[in-house]
Formats: sequence, C-alpha cells, structure tokens
Amino acid sequence: MSVDQTRLGSLRGSRLILGCGNSGGIGSAPAFHGMGETEAQAIDLMDRAWAAGINAFDTADAYGGGRSETYIGRWLKAKGSSVRDRLVLTSKVFNPVGPGPDERGVALSTLALAWVLAQPNVAAAVIGPRQPSHLQQALAVREVQLMPGESAQLARGF
Repeated sequence: MSVDQTRLGSLRGSRLILGCGNSGGIGSAPAFHGMGETEAQAIDLMDRAWAAGINAFDTADAYGGGRSETYIGRWLKAKGSSVRDRLVLTSKVFNPVGPGPDERGVALSTLALAWVLAQPNVAAAVIGPRQPSHLQQALAVREVQLMPGESAQLARGF
C-alpha cells in the first residue's frame, strides 16, 4: 500500500514526510553529532520510505552537523535522476554547524548586519538589496540573535 499524495505548494508530495533529523546525529545539537543513524542505516531508511511511497524528505544543515544532508545527497546520487526528479526535499537553516559565526546556517551578510545592529551606537542600518534574495537575507536579521562570543568573532572580521 502506497502513501497518499498531496499538493505541497506547487509540488506533489507524500502526506507522510520522512524526517531525517537522526541521520548522522540526533537533531541539531553539536553534542550529539555523530550519534543517531549511521550512513548505512539512513540509506536503508530512505530506501524503505521511498519504496513505501514517501517522496518527501525533511532535513536541515545542522542535523548531524551536516551529515543528514550529505547522506541524502549520496543517496540521491546513487539513485539517479529518476528519483531526484521526483523527490520533494525540504530543509532549513539557522542552527550552528560549527563553532564559527560563519557556520550558523545563515548568510554571513545577515550575521554582519546583526552585528552592526547590535552595536550600541547604531540606531539604524541602510540596506541596499539589488535582488529579492538580497532583501530576504537582510530581512532574516530579524530572526538572528548573536550567541555569546560571536560579536567578538565578527568584530575581528571588520
């Protein structure tokens, strides 16, 4: 019996979505990177889910310290375009994948803007997007809170 399909925006995907947060780690916490499913176990789960009709997978850049996305990428490469063209892949970014501010999962320009706005003598910042994606990166600053120590790390870069 195959999983029911539905519209996911402009795409057609399964009503059940395979969460890949345990692939190569347990969620996003760096303390748990390397735990969770091994690559072989993750590939087996993806194979079984695909065979059951699940064509939507969810991941994030921080799951397993990036291992989740790596495992999915290797799985897709092995499966080829017939699977790749039918897979609905969702991802998200924000949680850190490493110790540096440039490993936060957001554009470095967004972090730089967050740093500027965090300065006590700055009341406003002028942004100059030339493309919609630039505006989105600037607007993403609303969701960014600098973590302890990041301000000093970012200041060294300016």
